Amino acid sequence: MKFQFKKKIIFLLIEKYDQWVPIIAEQQMDNGIQKKGNPNNLQRIQKMMVLGSMQIQNLFNKFKTQFQPYISEKHGLFIFFGGNKLLSNQMSNTIMELYQKYKDDDGWLYLQINIQEKSG
Repeated sequence: MKFQFKKKIIFLLIEKYDQWVPIIAEQQMDNGIQKKGNPNNLQRIQKMMVLGSMQIQNLFNKFKTQFQPYISEKHGLFIFFGGNKLLSNQMSNTIMELYQKYKDDDGWLYLQINIQEKSG
C-alpha cells in the first residue's frame, strides 16, 4: 500500500476515532516456537485500534494471554517499539503517550512481538 494512501486512511480513522490509537503488531518467534507451529488463528501481522487511555501493561497482558500456549518456561514474551526499545520499560504509561512519542510517519504505531528464549 502506498505511503500517502496509508497516511490518508489513518488520518480518517484518527479523525473519526480520536480516542483510539492505530497499531500494527508483527510477531517474531524463535526457531523452537516455529517448529511447534504458529497457531492458525494468530496472524503474523495484526492491525488494530486500541483505546488510547489503556495502560501499556494491559496491552502487554492481552498479547501474553494470546500467545500463552506457545510460550514455554524457557521462553518469554518481549514487545519492542520505535525500532529497538523494550515495551516493559513503559508499562505505567498509556498507549496514547507511547503513540504520541513513537508513531511512524505514516501515522501507525509499530510493535514487534518476540517470543524467544530467556537468557540466564
